[in-house]
Amino acid sequence: MIQMYADSRNKKVFIKLETMAHDVLYEVERAFYKMGRLMRDDLRKGLRFGPRGGRIYKHYNALTGKFFKRQSSAPGEYPQRISGTLRDSIIFNVNASRQLFFGVQNPSPAGFDTQYAKYLEDGTRKMRRRLLIKYTVKKNGEQMKNILLKRINTAIKSLG
Repeated sequence: MIQMYADSRNKKVFIKLETMAHDVLYEVERAFYKMGRLMRDDLRKGLRFGPRGGRIYKHYNALTGKFFKRQSSAPGEYPQRISGTLRDSIIFNVNASRQLFFGVQNPSPAGFDTQYAKYLEDGTRKMRRRLLIKYTVKKNGEQMKNILLKRINTAIKSLG
């Protein structure tokens, strides 16, 4: 059991502990921002340039009056980009209680409904799931862990 006695040196210790807690929480918040940007940018890059291996469909463009081919995504791949709405709606947010939210904003910044992201994550009767968010978090897990540890160590080292 630890016993504490009233002493003028105790005040300095408590002030140091409070400062340390504040500095560590600040660094954790900074790490969350960096982790959020990493996941958002990685997912957007995958949606834009990721490999496609699904079926090829023939589509009709009413504006031009011509048919064109479009390759869909296979299960486990990034979905085919049609308008870019899904890519543009991917966000991250760090709130005041120091929690990181990463996902799809609904409606998107352009004002479109992005229920499509829910169908991709959960799948439908005719389409298997494409776990975009889960895959991105898993893929970047080790890198995010390193970011967090580096920031916490920075805060601890700054205390001397």
